[in-house]
Amino acid sequence: IFIVGVAALIGVGYYLVQVGNDCGSFPFPSIASKPVVRHEHVQLMIIVNGQNITMPVNIGHGDSGGCIQPVHIHADPGDGGPNVIHIESPTANTYTLGDFFNVWASTPNIGGPTPVTFNKNQLFNYTASNGDEIRMYVNGVESDQYQNLTLASHQTIVIVHGNSASTPWARYQQVSAEPWPFSQLPQ
Repeated sequence: IFIVGVAALIGVGYYLVQVGNDCGSFPFPSIASKPVVRHEHVQLMIIVNGQNITMPVNIGHGDSGGCIQPVHIHADPGDGGPNVIHIESPTANTYTLGDFFNVWASTPNIGGPTPVTFNKNQLFNYTASNGDEIRMYVNGVESDQYQNLTLASHQTIVIVHGNSASTPWARYQQVSAEPWPFSQLPQ
């Protein structure tokens, strides 16, 4: 009877751990109900062939609401809206733009462009080939870091896929250099 009782306690403990962690498909443990050590914001604009891509709201939130990733998007426009990445972490860990795209790709039932892929050669299903390029600008400077870019407070990142000859690259670089538009958001 003692062995059965111990086995039952182990089973209940395992069940509670599984129920409390509905982040199975996500790359990071949930930050829900944990004190925040790092709270920063990054504006991300994605332009494909001249069209702005609005990111789906709730990237980084699980279906049941119990899982929130340390890099995520809020649905509330008062929190910057869908083009502001929130970095809210119980640790001082650094996160990359690739981490954000991995969270986006693993968010259940999120919608938006697919596949959720980003690197120097591919943005969603668009590639850098046949006269098209993918460029990234960070605070007014062209960057070759792509998915390896470390996210930092008040960055403005503009990712552009377009035709090498006809895309107004300088305009997008200038957009990335504009003053931080969300100064009302907490640091």
